[in-house]
Amino acid sequence: MRNALITVAALTLGAAVGGAQTSNAVRLQLQPGSEISFTGTSTLHGFSCRTTQFDAQLSVDPEYATNLVDLARPIGAVNVTIPVSSLDCANKGLLNNMLKALKADQYATITFRLDTYDIEAATRTETAFTAQAVGFLRIAGRERPIQLRVRGERYPDGAVRARGERDLLMSDFGIRPPTMMLGAVKTGDRVVVRFDLQARPRQAGGN
Repeated sequence: MRNALITVAALTLGAAVGGAQTSNAVRLQLQPGSEISFTGTSTLHGFSCRTTQFDAQLSVDPEYATNLVDLARPIGAVNVTIPVSSLDCANKGLLNNMLKALKADQYATITFRLDTYDIEAATRTETAFTAQAVGFLRIAGRERPIQLRVRGERYPDGAVRARGERDLLMSDFGIRPPTMMLGAVKTGDRVVVRFDLQARPRQAGGN
């Protein structure tokens, strides 16, 4: 779980430092279908929370559209900001307890920034690759490095998609797993975070 966090952190920074940082880097804009979620367990049943309302600042090397096989660093900057209030846990009681555990009144956002990454050579094709990334994840005011494996794909129209998952321990971020029904129901410390980012180049005049 600490290794898990270390993976996510390296992911964000690596992409930002080793990627397209030139002035002509292509900036991407999130598209409908993008989602971040996490699932966990409790003494009663499993639970799931998700959001489609988050911001991501993404950029790629200008040659990403034609040269994925030979391009050493196709990913540029990756910075993701999730408003804690945007989470939907499909259960009002669970959501309220989750917001309390995440200290939403003090820390309104969860953030991730890519630090570094390495592409697995055997996974490279003309349209896709898998990378081992490291980044920094901040939850409830505590930031930790994490590692994760990311699958990146490029489509003929220039759109891109990045997917992956990583298990984390809430306690690694100083979070006490939520309880319900006066403590009768307790959630597990471990959660599995999944992300599906779909984006395309920003149009002229876009922010």
